[in-house]
Amino acid sequence: MANLSDKKIVDRVKETSTSSGTGDYSLNGAAVGFITFASVCQNNDVFDYAVNEIGGAKWETGLGRYNSATNTVTRLEIQASSNNNQAVNWTTEFKVIFISLNATSIIQISEELLLNSLVFS
Repeated sequence: MANLSDKKIVDRVKETSTSSGTGDYSLNGAAVGFITFASVCQNNDVFDYAVNEIGGAKWETGLGRYNSATNTVTRLEIQASSNNNQAVNWTTEFKVIFISLNATSIIQISEELLLNSLVFS
């Protein structure tokens, strides 16, 4: 798990993807009204992500890394998914991928705040 301070946290980053399998997510451009990963991420930036199948039931959340040379997101850690919390094996269905603040990070924030309050009280 990456430290929260090492994660990129940016609003309104969402792109479409038609990647298949369990490998990297190829990014196809910003969803209407949103911005691209390339506009805010540098190579190797790490962030929480979420992916939803458009009009379907498949989804995945995790920790990802941006690759600027290939304009892709690499899955580093799957945190939860519609596939029993394993990587979703996508077909070519349309999906959206976006930078998120996942439950795992919120729990980490809560634990750090609690620890700090106990140490400094």
